[in-house]
Amino acid sequence: MEEREEETVFSIWVNWENKVISFSEEKGFEELRFPTHEEKFRFAIDRGNEGFGIQ
Repeated sequence: MEEREEETVFSIWVNWENKVISFSEEKGFEELRFPTHEEKFRFAIDRGNEGFGIQ
């Protein structure tokens, strides 16, 4: 049987209503998953430029 490599996923949690993003799981936040660390941080920077806060 072949061993499967575990995929690395980079997550960010977003509260769209309150315009807040988090780098750790938070109740009431939507998890978004990115295939690379760079894409995750690009998303965070873009949302920050749109007025989102980071917790």
